[in-house]
Amino acid sequence: MLAYRRSVGAFAGVSVPFVSDVASGAVSGLLTRRLSFSISGGYSHGNAVGLTPNRFDALNASTRLSYTATRYVPVYAEYVYYWYRFERPLGLAPGFPILVDRHGLRAGLAYSVPLVGRRRIQQ
Repeated sequence: MLAYRRSVGAFAGVSVPFVSDVASGAVSGLLTRRLSFSISGGYSHGNAVGLTPNRFDALNASTRLSYTATRYVPVYAEYVYYWYRFERPLGLAPGFPILVDRHGLRAGLAYSVPLVGRRRIQQ
């Protein structure tokens, strides 16, 4: 999957709207019958609208491995990365950081329930 979007919007902690260009992509699939993977990422660039000159750049990426332990319960491990930088603090809320660089690891269980179809009734 590849996507491109141009939009005008506001962010939490920012008092002025930004015109943003966003490019993103994702790849996912099965490695085995029970083991799946996904990789996604994106890049954003924006400029403040109006008289407050400011620009930002942002990157995000994640990758996930998921193992289906039972029919409805997969376990997963995931790595996430997020980075953004504003050119200056103009138009930002007091104390809002102009640079963030974060890495994270997650692991967990999920549970799914089929929404369509009949359930088998044990007798």
